[in-house]
Amino acid sequence: MMQKYEWKTEEPLDFYNAGASLCEEENFDEAMQNFEKAESMGCNRPELFYNMALIHEEKKEKSKAKQYFQKYIDSSEQWDDIPKSLQLELDEVRDHIKNIQSPTATSENFDDNEIPTTDDE
Repeated sequence: MMQKYEWKTEEPLDFYNAGASLCEEENFDEAMQNFEKAESMGCNRPELFYNMALIHEEKKEKSKAKQYFQKYIDSSEQWDDIPKSLQLELDEVRDHIKNIQSPTATSENFDDNEIPTTDDE
């Protein structure tokens, strides 16, 4: 993927960006490989963890999805001043984590229109 876009460096953010591009192409396995590489290199962006959670949820890996949704919450809450809109999104993710634990929960419990985004950069 990195060669496809002629990226020369191998910084954590490069792997995150490659993973995000692969998600748009619905190539989730390769996206996860890039996200895992970014995480192993120290990337701790909330959106990295959020995307990883979504992929694990798509693969029905509920325990891992829950873990990464929690990492998303934890990394987002490290900001000094959390905007009210982000706090509302974090509350939605907390509720979603509870639904993942429920045996009757499905991905439909989390409306696509309500998925928090952090595309500030």
